[in-house]
Amino acid sequence: MPDETDDDEINREYIEETNRDAVIIAASKLVAIDAVPNEYLGAEIISHFVSHGSSVSEVIKHLITVLKKKNEKISSILVEALKKAYKRHLISVSSSDEVASSTTFQECKDLAARLSGIFAGAARNKYRLDILDIVKGCIDYAFLDVPKQLTFLDGPVLHFITKLQLPDILDILKDVEGRIANVNTDEDPSGWRPVLTFVETLREKYAKDEGFQDEKEGMSVKRRGRPRKKQNLQGKKLFDEPDSSEDDEDSISESEQDADEEEEEEVPLIHSMRSASRLKSLNISREQKGHTNTP
Repeated sequence: MPDETDDDEINREYIEETNRDAVIIAASKLVAIDAVPNEYLGAEIISHFVSHGSSVSEVIKHLITVLKKKNEKISSILVEALKKAYKRHLISVSSSDEVASSTTFQECKDLAARLSGIFAGAARNKYRLDILDIVKGCIDYAFLDVPKQLTFLDGPVLHFITKLQLPDILDILKDVEGRIANVNTDEDPSGWRPVLTFVETLREKYAKDEGFQDEKEGMSVKRRGRPRKKQNLQGKKLFDEPDSSEDDEDSISESEQDADEEEEEEVPLIHSMRSASRLKSLNISREQKGHTNTP
């Protein structure tokens, strides 16, 4: 009897995950072909990048690649995605559920970490203005309702700050300092602490990078080691776009870039779902055989 209950639970979870994958894929297709406003549904989909497992994450990763190739306003879409994730956190905070609050805030930071990975390496220069737009958009949102939303600075924004050049960091620092110049933060120390921590972090980063830049200007360093392997980007594509350049194949995850130093092949959205479904079916089949062979 317990085995049957376990099987029912596994099957129920499998059906739920498969249905969720199907919904994400269908919605992503609508966004990709411009059937719906990208800044609304696209942002809603992307806001779940790190919340529902690897199969959903893969689908969303390919959606972001498509939006970048289509020269969409990726910065505004990502800002909206971060805001949606943060709003879910605020709902958890209002419910006084500390576990849920901690979980949703961590998901918000994880989302920012994954999305900021889009701008790793050479993409930092290519998408400099987009990064600036994201940082400025997030700061504007954080200051819409102060000090309630200031934790937004401590979460998503810092991940994108690390992708900026020194002059841009200084401009952001001056902007935030100007916003709180005439504010008595002592009236609500805990409420204003996130922005004070944010400012201090920017100052430290600026000082550190400025010192590094001075050292760099005083000597010439030759990069050693074997040259980067050129990736042969062939095979399956999310959508066939023969004019697309290899520069558009930026990895979504910075950690994946550091590990492989190679770009991943794009996979059709529907292929992502079918692969996940086959894997889940295989796992269920093996578990059922295990129950059958048990004396």
